[in-house]
Amino acid sequence: LGEAARACRAELVLDLGDHFYEDGVASLADPQWHTKYEAVYSQPALQVPWLISLGDHDHFGNASAQLEYGASRWHLPAPFYTHRQGDVCFVVTDSILLEAAWAGSLERRFQEEYDAAMVSAEAGGAHAAWLEAQLARAPRQDGCRWRVVVGHRPVLSGAARDQAPAEAAFRAEMLALVDGRAHVYLDGHDHTFQHIHKGGRHTHFVVGGNGGFRLHPVEPEEGTQFAGSFHGFAALQTAPGGDQLLLTAFD
Repeated sequence: LGEAARACRAELVLDLGDHFYEDGVASLADPQWHTKYEAVYSQPALQVPWLISLGDHDHFGNASAQLEYGASRWHLPAPFYTHRQGDVCFVVTDSILLEAAWAGSLERRFQEEYDAAMVSAEAGGAHAAWLEAQLARAPRQDGCRWRVVVGHRPVLSGAARDQAPAEAAFRAEMLALVDGRAHVYLDGHDHTFQHIHKGGRHTHFVVGGNGGFRLHPVEPEEGTQFAGSFHGFAALQTAPGGDQLLLTAFD
């Protein structure tokens, strides 16, 4: 990762959630901050801002500690936020919080382990309203050529794995919100790499949850441009002239 970041002249790193398997961090003093982050990603090219999106395993632990972590490159100012980098506007979401807005009485994954106040339906509703307002604006209004929405949970995926009922509700609601309002939706969660772009849809959906844990099988669905079950990462770059986004997968 460090070598690829150097070669690509990376300006930032997108972290798509589930940073500390399997139970998140316990506190700001948790040794995992050093053993699984600072000591691992120490290469010079990785000393750039890391845009953080919270995942379900992060909420399984002390998600507030991740919000409070003071490292200069760890960028998580709130559970959801925006960030502009050149011609790209990133809209970083908290999938678990959004799921709370849309789950209703449906069963949620890890629902007994989450901080009930942090991922309440009320808090989720506020996030959903914020996201709707962000996506109602044209990217040009924010001075951007491209809009990339970042989250942990996938919207479209061919990963062969169990899914809690609330996850299906999340996917349907998020698809209705994001399609045609973002150029790319990036997520993790499913331990595969996939690029899906269905005919008639405007948004490209990229699953990049293949960073290092146990992989999931993948059964490509309609619109799959590429899919694989391998460990790796990806680079998203603007082409010279800024009229294209280039996606490169590394294994």
